[in-house]
Amino acid sequence: MSDRQNLAPDDTAHFDQAAPEPFAAGAPKQPATNVLDDWVVYPAMALGILATTFFPILLGQQLCLPLLSAAVVIPMFLWALRQGRPGKAITLALFWAALQSLSVIAASWLFEESAWRAVQGGLEYRSAWLQWIAGGPPVTMAPALDVARQGIDLLLYALASALTGGVGGLLLLTLALDRFNFTVASLLATAQQPALALIAAWPLWLIVRLVGYIILGAFLAEPLANIDLWPISFPTWLRARWRLLLLGLGVILLSVLLQLLLAPLYQTILRAAIG
Repeated sequence: MSDRQNLAPDDTAHFDQAAPEPFAAGAPKQPATNVLDDWVVYPAMALGILATTFFPILLGQQLCLPLLSAAVVIPMFLWALRQGRPGKAITLALFWAALQSLSVIAASWLFEESAWRAVQGGLEYRSAWLQWIAGGPPVTMAPALDVARQGIDLLLYALASALTGGVGGLLLLTLALDRFNFTVASLLATAQQPALALIAAWPLWLIVRLVGYIILGAFLAEPLANIDLWPISFPTWLRARWRLLLLGLGVILLSVLLQLLLAPLYQTILRAAIG
């Protein structure tokens, strides 16, 4: 059995505490200082993100782009979960997702000729977005109104996160972010009104959904990340993390509601921006 098993009930209130730390009696406490809390972690990740984004896109490397991009966040994400700190894992993943998105947008705008080769499914995804902006059918995993399809995508992501300790889920997120951010770069490059396109290029509901996915992914990844798979430990873990589960699902549900309300508005703004 793992040494991370007897959770204290008081720890459930703070996601970033080492809630599952004292799984065994007499387990050592977290040190007062932690490498993950050092400010240098973020500039180090930023350098890694820039290198693993710009070089693969410049060289048109379709396989390297998602693998190297995800490799920047996966060790930090797992390290935080191993410390019993899903809140820190979520913070690191959100920082990575934001900067990785900006990097892909910038690299795709600068190296348009090679970007379409590097981003798997990027051209098809961009075409689907343009069709939706023009009044066509919804776009899968973007401004889609197909809730059933989104449910399938969520299930696949959840399974990938739970069965791989978060690695599979982060890889799926990387692929989705690459496709979407390549599309954003293309829209900004071709828009008649770039400022207007910039406002609506990243719809609010997709930002909210990304946050919800990362929260849910941290929740589902923690048991396997800690190699803590004994059935007897699951009730204890669930008692410590049920708020995190509800938060992730609640944020995802909020994204669906925002999508239903805001999709027509964003469609109109993007249509005006493209001209």
